[in-house]
Amino acid sequence: MKRLLTLTAMLVLTILSASAQQTEKFTIKVEEPLSKYLYLYEDWQTGIAEFESNRNELKVNYNAYFQRVQYVDKNDIYAYDIVSTSPLLYVTIGEDKWVNDGKKHYRVVREKDGIYLAEAITLHTVDKAMDAGYGATSSTSAISSTNSMFNMNSGFMDLRQVSTMEFMMERRINYVIGKDGDFNSLSTKNLNKVFPDKKNDIRDFVKKEKIDFNVREDAIRIFEFLTE
Repeated sequence: MKRLLTLTAMLVLTILSASAQQTEKFTIKVEEPLSKYLYLYEDWQTGIAEFESNRNELKVNYNAYFQRVQYVDKNDIYAYDIVSTSPLLYVTIGEDKWVNDGKKHYRVVREKDGIYLAEAITLHTVDKAMDAGYGATSSTSAISSTNSMFNMNSGFMDLRQVSTMEFMMERRINYVIGKDGDFNSLSTKNLNKVFPDKKNDIRDFVKKEKIDFNVREDAIRIFEFLTE
């Protein structure tokens, strides 16, 4: 009986963990480089920025704080947003494809007939900061301080910046659905907008399969069901 209870507890824990929003917490310490935590990929990689009228090969990475793919200059010192007079269609980084809504970029999970299921990867301050030399600060103050540190000056970010305080941050992953540069959080309501002729199918599938829109496997299952 004891073993059965233990196994049951482990199963419940597994289910709860799978249903939770995907997160990654870490602590940034004083004088650590901020770029180490802001950017998703360990190294800047050669990628392709595909525009409506041309394409550029750039050294790129994804900034989870600004939620945009950026490129680095030839000296690896400053990072810039990708801008052009021609609309940006997507960016590839290794095997990853990033699409955008004009402001934010999303990593594609699945695509079919111009419809995308993608990840919105974000970075948040979640705990009190310890300001160097001044003692503890409130969470609100910490957020204000990180906003100031991460601010891009004159359109670029200095990758040599270091933290002036110790604080905890959290990288989160949520899912979005969209097409033609219009992306919204994955939900029954937004699925109905993308698939207006499948409202009953969406309702029944979500109910029957107990879909959790924050779980990757569930997000993929409902997308594949609607695009098969």
